[in-house]
Amino acid sequence: MFSPDANGIPVEIDRLNLPKALSMHEFRGDVHPIDDVEVLITRGCGTGFRKRMATRDVRVVTTSETDPTTAVKAVLAGLSLPEAKPHSHASPEVENRS
Repeated sequence: MFSPDANGIPVEIDRLNLPKALSMHEFRGDVHPIDDVEVLITRGCGTGFRKRMATRDVRVVTTSETDPTTAVKAVLAGLSLPEAKPHSHASPEVENRS
């Protein structure tokens, strides 16, 4: 988790490491730790995840950018990020065959 410092530079302030029961695939409760997040940057997700985040007022940004700080800086500056690869639930072995 990042927050801008006094100069607007993103600083990592925490990590959100969730047990499986709190993963969005498993969670079916009301209040969730992700509810405190304004923007979630990920390398990929499906439309169902986007819809679930929208109901929690969390903006989802997908990208192929691998450096979290670079991605956060771009989002805060309103810049575009490299496009994410298409989302798939296939195993890596299946994806590597195509």
